Amino acid sequence: MVIESEPDYFLVCCDLSSQAQTKTLHISKSFPEHIERWNVQTRFSPCFKVTDHILKDGIFCLSDDTLHFIFVGSLSLSRIKNSLLVDTYVWLSYGMYNIIIATPDEHKIAELRTFLEEEGLRYEYWPVSRSIIGKNEFFVPVLASPVKLSQKLLEKYSKDKVMFTAIRGYYTHVNTACERLRHISKQAYERMVLFHDSVENYILGDGGDVNDNEEEKIFNFSYISSINACLTRYNSQLVMGFSPILEQDISVCGHSLFGIGMASLGINNMGDYFYDKVGGQYIGQRFVKLLGKKYGNTQILNSLSSSDAILKRDYLAEIPLSDLDNLEKQRTPLLVYFSSRDGFRNQYNALSVPLIALYGCNTPGWSLKTISHEASHILVNSMLDYLLRNLQDNNWLRELVGLSCIKDLDEDNDTFEKAILQLLSIGLIDIQTFESGVKDHAADDLYHCFSARNDEMREIMAHAFDFLYFYNSDLESYIGEIWSTWAELPYMSISIPDYVMRSLCIIVLNQLEHPRIEDEAINKFREIIAKLNTSKHSVFSNGHLEKVLEYINPSPDNEECLKNLQSKLIRRKFLVQCVRTFFYSHQIGTLLADEKWPISNDKLQSLRSLEVPEIPFSNPLRVTELSASSKSLSEAKSYLLYYNLAFNYARE
Repeated sequence: MVIESEPDYFLVCCDLSSQAQTKTLHISKSFPEHIERWNVQTRFSPCFKVTDHILKDGIFCLSDDTLHFIFVGSLSLSRIKNSLLVDTYVWLSYGMYNIIIATPDEHKIAELRTFLEEEGLRYEYWPVSRSIIGKNEFFVPVLASPVKLSQKLLEKYSKDKVMFTAIRGYYTHVNTACERLRHISKQAYERMVLFHDSVENYILGDGGDVNDNEEEKIFNFSYISSINACLTRYNSQLVMGFSPILEQDISVCGHSLFGIGMASLGINNMGDYFYDKVGGQYIGQRFVKLLGKKYGNTQILNSLSSSDAILKRDYLAEIPLSDLDNLEKQRTPLLVYFSSRDGFRNQYNALSVPLIALYGCNTPGWSLKTISHEASHILVNSMLDYLLRNLQDNNWLRELVGLSCIKDLDEDNDTFEKAILQLLSIGLIDIQTFESGVKDHAADDLYHCFSARNDEMREIMAHAFDFLYFYNSDLESYIGEIWSTWAELPYMSISIPDYVMRSLCIIVLNQLEHPRIEDEAINKFREIIAKLNTSKHSVFSNGHLEKVLEYINPSPDNEECLKNLQSKLIRRKFLVQCVRTFFYSHQIGTLLADEKWPISNDKLQSLRSLEVPEIPFSNPLRVTELSASSKSLSEAKSYLLYYNLAFNYARE
């Protein structure tokens, strides 16, 4: 089945001048035509008509016809018998009711309703006569039994008026989501219950209690306020479009009639991939286990060459899952939502996607593959947070100061934790000394050093993690994709030095064993950027790449700048080395990259056409990457990717 390249616009208006407040449905390919009908209660959504040969084709006029509309979802179109679609009009929407079927045949509609109820599939029915919507009817089965949510936070903060207000808001959000998800998706409902547990555990800690100091209170209030903002968007996206459709207050204005529940289901399936498959490898927990093991050497990691045997082992793969305790409690489900303000962003258990990706994820600049970088941040941050958990402890800092003075380690007693902390502290002090000109190993200065370099350290390490695990170390693909994403940022030009450094670090990471890769990295990067610039891809038409080339091109005037850039790069090599040796496992990376249903050229072509996809896959990152090759935004192609993510992701 194939969809049209441009949407039909569904619009519902309410006649406020009549006592009955009659609601009318209008369908048109002309958006300006709808503007003329707009009033205070207008509801609107774009939908794509299916044009397959088994369906009745032609233009109809709602003002003359009597049609019966069935809104079905959320499910794949293939779930409905072909015989039931003969002599009907069919559209696909972004909403939780993602299939719209219309027919003048009352017997056909009765047959369809019987089938949906027997299959336990949710639907809503509208009779529409001369554009006037008659009495709606709906069938909404319960998909999951209710689970009583823990109320630990309410109990803890019942007497704290400020925190209690935020907590009260949180419970209204999470209960609303759970109650609606029980009728929408059992999988999503179970994830929301786990998400709630993760929020409580994050605030209360493993001991089930919360530290009452002022700093902890401020942090917890900030966190729960942020989660409330995430849940507000999640609830206005995934669980809206609920029956009765016309009584829902959907805040995504471009989709105020049916909502964007299907698209939201798709991106949350990507979140489930990180919970199920990536989380199932327990990378962070293996890292914590590694930190407690004996290092067994005296050598300082900073002094080793990248080809040294100590840096070549697959440490995480050597730690079996049987060595880890309470595995299920150590995974964090992710809540994923669209945001017109935040863009691609991460926090402890939530990811945001820019709203424009709803219409443009078929292009490299707005590719949903970018989610892997945000998920990498969450994983890298969790490992660094544990490693640096004592950063505000003066005794711990003084001990680290001693290690940072190029002190050999105790082969029999010192752990990997000490070795890695020594690697980071020596490396960060070297960066700080080079760039500020001040060298001091006092505890206060070491703390300042970690604080001042914290954001850059985490950004470079997240890029390295993303490149190794989710891009299979494909250098040109990775550089091309991250610069396509950055090129869409309006103020990208002021961040060029930072973005150049991150790119150079990835080039160094890809050839760590090369004895003089720092010398060649700039040349290699210049070559890749020049190639991207001559590609004439529309995403690079804003001239950002010319500014990058000016920044890194050799010239008498630029010679000192390039030497400085190379010196900075050499001093950051330890960050990507740390990721490759201690955060990355080749064995785990191979498992994560596995696709049980490889995508052939024929299937790839159908992904890029307007054919409704029925292709199972187990790696959504691969599908999003293959679907983001268009030179210009296509709402239809982007829609089909969300459809694919929502209905064809095959969980293991």
